[in-house]
Amino acid sequence: VGPMSLRLILAACATLTLAACASAPKLDTMPQRAFVPEQFFKGRTYASGEFVSTLDGSKRGLTALIDGSFDGKTLTLVEYFTYSDGEKDKKTWRLTKTGPTTYVGTREDVVGQAQGRLDGPFFRLTYAADVKAKGSVYTLTFDDVLGLQPDGLSLIHISEPTRLLS
Repeated sequence: VGPMSLRLILAACATLTLAACASAPKLDTMPQRAFVPEQFFKGRTYASGEFVSTLDGSKRGLTALIDGSFDGKTLTLVEYFTYSDGEKDKKTWRLTKTGPTTYVGTREDVVGQAQGRLDGPFFRLTYAADVKAKGSVYTLTFDDVLGLQPDGLSLIHISEPTRLLS
């Protein structure tokens, strides 16, 4: 595997499925390079990070393998997660391009549709998702921000829950 085909996500909060973030980098410290999801996630991507739940305070490391494909309209991301406690999970994002800078998305645990948009050097994704904690399921809203690192091969991803839905 060559260095160009082995891309890593330097994840402040791992990938697109996190429930919370402990200490995310500030947006003004992120690079100003354009991020185009369907280009970055084409093929296989690897990620690592830490899952920090604001619901119960739990922390655990995680790694992810992400297989991405783009058919000209829809970006499909199949994410395979392995947590430090041994739990494994699989999620599939389907992000459909609806305009030059806009997307709608679905995933197994997303309530309704996610709304995505390119915003200068960032990709922003807003959605509500069902999150399991302490034997219960909570619906949280998320605001995700993704941007390229200066090397152009790695990514910062900030994922923050904004509120608990009833």
